[in-house]
Amino acid sequence: MRRFEIKDGCSNKFWEITLHEDSYFVQYGGIGTMGQSTYKSFRDDAMAKRKADAEIKRRILNGYAEISQADLATEDDVAARLVLADTLFANDDLTWCFKCEWKLGFWDKVSIYIDHDIYDDIGDESLETGALLKEALQHPSGQHLRELQCGDGLFDWQPYIDIIAEVGAPELQKLELTDSFSSKPSGSIGDLGPMWKALPKLEYLGLRGDMNLGETEAPKLSTLHVQSQAMSRDAVTSIGKAMADGKMPELQHLELWFGASCDWDLEGDADNVRQTILNAPKSPKLAWLGLMNALMADELCQVVHSGTILKQLTTLNMSMGAMTDRGAEVLLQHAEAFAHLEEFDVSDNNLSPEMCRRLHEAMPNVFTGSQNAVRDEYYADVSE
Repeated sequence: MRRFEIKDGCSNKFWEITLHEDSYFVQYGGIGTMGQSTYKSFRDDAMAKRKADAEIKRRILNGYAEISQADLATEDDVAARLVLADTLFANDDLTWCFKCEWKLGFWDKVSIYIDHDIYDDIGDESLETGALLKEALQHPSGQHLRELQCGDGLFDWQPYIDIIAEVGAPELQKLELTDSFSSKPSGSIGDLGPMWKALPKLEYLGLRGDMNLGETEAPKLSTLHVQSQAMSRDAVTSIGKAMADGKMPELQHLELWFGASCDWDLEGDADNVRQTILNAPKSPKLAWLGLMNALMADELCQVVHSGTILKQLTTLNMSMGAMTDRGAEVLLQHAEAFAHLEEFDVSDNNLSPEMCRRLHEAMPNVFTGSQNAVRDEYYADVSE
């Protein structure tokens, strides 16, 4: 990609061109804006290069100057761009919430996010990035978007889901609805049902917050990663239902961070996991299961060995929870049920050194790693 800029005192403009084989892609507009784009293809590579060179020559004759990557990286340029960002921000321009990576003239990855430090400074409760998401999905540069991350945990996520459902992203393979500026998976995602048909090629879905998969149709989804401070039974049930109904036939990696209990019925929560996840049919490719960051870890130990899905797993991860020697004792009693696993991770729990020793003796595939101090009260690692 080559970038040219002109600053004539009246307006500041940019012009970018990306040449690829027998075509080129042009992005142009006011500096600091997303601009507009055009795409042209030709009969062969040589003609595309001649036409691109002619366009570049015309811009130079009109007063445009090429900006090198070194120029973009200078300290003075960074300072100027920060001033520009402040100006855009003061005029309610949300491009400071937008990042993208290009591939062959199109956006390959887009991140739309809220920087909480900036947000806290201005305290603007009306700030929303949903409009920016809609514009990005409708923009010509987003026609081949493969990865999308939205990190706006301050607001209701349902409008974002509805925008994705309305506009669609037919080439999208990876979607993350997460708060990238927060280390704690709080908030509510909402009902994901409306968006599934708009994402036919989705392979990876990462979520932070409580949610409901809704009426799922995910024929290519291979990885589902959900983090929550207190995952509801409805969320777990919706995942189990999608598995049981065969709506995620390619699912290979399921990673659930449970957090605390919504109603403090730990046994009931664990039994719900047993019924919906551990005994879910129609998930023939599932090989990696994470029952992680769980306050109910001891209760999960009571049921995990009996799950029909256990036999097909290669990895079981029960790390970062509140597992104690009481729960691990049950695992020892059913050690043969876990013998086929390539890895059984129980690290970052609350196991005593003696229990770790016994686990290693009974199950060579177990990984105990570091453990938290034994104490009177226990918490899941990411829910405090």
